[in-house]
Amino acid sequence: MIKTASDYWYHKYFKFLRKIFLKLQPFFKKDSYILFDNLYEANAECIDTYCVFQYMQKHGIKSYYVIWKENPLYQKLKKENKLKNILVMKRSCKEDMKNNFDFFFLTWRKLLRSKAVITSFGELCPKITELLYKNKYISYIHTGHGSVFLKTFILSTGYFSPLRFNKFLVASDTESEIFQRFGWDKNNLIKIGLPRWDLLKKEPQAQKNIFMMFTWRNSFGKWNKNFTTPLTETKYYKGIMAFIRSPKLQKLLQDNNVKLIYTLHHSLLNQCREKLDFSASHLEYVPCENISQYIGKADMFITDYSSLFFDFAFLHTPIVFYRPDFDDTTLNGNDRGDMEHAQTMDNKLFNICYSIDDTIFAIEKYIKNGFVLEKENRQKADALFSTKKNITQKFVDYLEKM
Repeated sequence: MIKTASDYWYHKYFKFLRKIFLKLQPFFKKDSYILFDNLYEANAECIDTYCVFQYMQKHGIKSYYVIWKENPLYQKLKKENKLKNILVMKRSCKEDMKNNFDFFFLTWRKLLRSKAVITSFGELCPKITELLYKNKYISYIHTGHGSVFLKTFILSTGYFSPLRFNKFLVASDTESEIFQRFGWDKNNLIKIGLPRWDLLKKEPQAQKNIFMMFTWRNSFGKWNKNFTTPLTETKYYKGIMAFIRSPKLQKLLQDNNVKLIYTLHHSLLNQCREKLDFSASHLEYVPCENISQYIGKADMFITDYSSLFFDFAFLHTPIVFYRPDFDDTTLNGNDRGDMEHAQTMDNKLFNICYSIDDTIFAIEKYIKNGFVLEKENRQKADALFSTKKNITQKFVDYLEKM
């Protein structure tokens, strides 16, 4: 709805520029790319398409990276004087999302020569999404920012709809089959995996450490008015707190000089009605926008069903899945559906725990064996990936041949 005179002219300007853009577009060579990660959450780590942009820049491929000014990566790049071909959004793309054309105003001249727009989040104004998706010269490609393996609500709700994106990166045949169940054409699924996995490498530390991150629940979103349980009263919060405060766990960590490091999912920080505090004296908190710095250093990963587990599986780092609220019937249908789907995948994973005692037992097992993932579980981990070498190069080669 157009509310003010300035809104009216803002819309008119978009319509005018779009018309000019569509008339000019056929006359330009298509030889460049526009990439962006999260343009609306300051605490999200921007790495998935940024690493592709870095590869393109290094290899002389014309490309531009769009970043929201409030994301810490922007300040880092500014400080390091690395803003070449960086396009800066001053507003969140979700601020008045239905009528926010800032992305188009910022990029339309570059879009004239673009053969693809590549994102790991999307979430642009619907009119811009439609413009990119239906454009005969541009392929709108989603890389994902975590593999769709245990969580399917992003497909069932249309967030990753084949009517919003032309192509999607997947990691394996299993993930491809999941996408196809939700309407995706197999030919539009690029079976390569996440380019950021190329950056992963083991970095052993003097002190053994366990990294922990639980994903969030869609029920906790600000928009879910029907979910009225205070977050500190949820089985999610109570289950996690009972685990980290367990005297048995604390003694196990202390006796073996193992550090427990944790972070919070970016949506817990940016999209929840309340803030959750998991702090404790024996825990070390790290900002979620720096997650990638800790993956290679971790000797173990603990999660419920976060897609981040793929990064640790890539490195054969032991993973323990602790699901504190699997029986929480107050959660909405999206969360319940994800949990039920996750359970059907248990046979493809390992160390699935639904109690604190089982979780601590699994942790103790790996402390005793020096944090070595068993051979049969390494094989399960490898089955999650179609390839583990030169992922970014393979993706860029695919783009260049389109």
